[in-house]
Amino acid sequence: MKNAMQILQFKIQNVCLGCDVTELVQILPMMTLESVPNSPPYLQGMMNLSGTLIPVFDLTGYLQLEPFSYDLNTSILLLKAGDKSVGFIVEQVSHVFNIEKNKIQQKDFFKEK
Repeated sequence: MKNAMQILQFKIQNVCLGCDVTELVQILPMMTLESVPNSPPYLQGMMNLSGTLIPVFDLTGYLQLEPFSYDLNTSILLLKAGDKSVGFIVEQVSHVFNIEKNKIQQKDFFKEK
C-alpha cells in the first residue's frame, strides 16, 4: 500500500488515538518525572533519559479529559519532534495497524492552543 502508513494505537480514558510508527522512538514504562514550575497543566514534567532531559506531556489535560491514575499499564511514548524527543503518557498501548493516509484525522500537539 503506497498511500498507507503504520499507526501505533493507544488509549487515554477510552479515547483511541494513534501516532505514526516512524515517529516512535521507544515505549517506556511510567517513571518518576521532575516537575516544571509555572508550566501548562498538560506538561507533566521532565524525564532524564541517558542524561538528556525530555518533556513529558499528559494528554488528558491537553484534550480536557478526566485525569487517570497511573498503574502498571501506563506507558510513556517517546516520539521524535523534529530533532528533539518528547514523551506522552498513555493509559494503554494497543497495537500497530495500517491505514490509508487520506483516512487520518491529524492533530498537531506542538502548536499553541
